[in-house]
Amino acid sequence: MSYTGRAQTILVVDDESVVRNLCTVVLTNAGYKVISAEDGCLALQMCKAAPGPVHLALLDVRMPRMSGPQLIVELLDCLVPGNLDIRFILMSGYTDPDMGDPAHRNHRRYSFLRKPFTASVLLDAVRRELDVNHSNTAPELSPTEPRQ
Repeated sequence: MSYTGRAQTILVVDDESVVRNLCTVVLTNAGYKVISAEDGCLALQMCKAAPGPVHLALLDVRMPRMSGPQLIVELLDCLVPGNLDIRFILMSGYTDPDMGDPAHRNHRRYSFLRKPFTASVLLDAVRRELDVNHSNTAPELSPTEPRQ
């Protein structure tokens, strides 16, 4: 399958530099613009300073200072209404991650990606999430489950 990012912007936030750097390289090589941060606080600053919209945020579930689900709420508070179409993928290597309730004002535009994953699984998940109709709710997904 051919992947083209259509110059869409993706925020990658993971406290593990290996995961963050690998995601950044894979997504950049596929044509996406990538903003990467090692924690939620830095990610918020970078998103506020970004020159255009962030189309998707790829977030680790468990990070120091701010979890992925907490970051979803913060991003929605600072980016919406100017960035209503932002989508989210939460990722974790834990078999049963404590995701809390990432819902925010009935905003359920997120899916789940289990670590470890391959480059092709990452690109499939990103493309699927970006292509989803924004008015649909987004159920939790494993890397191999197709979106309804």
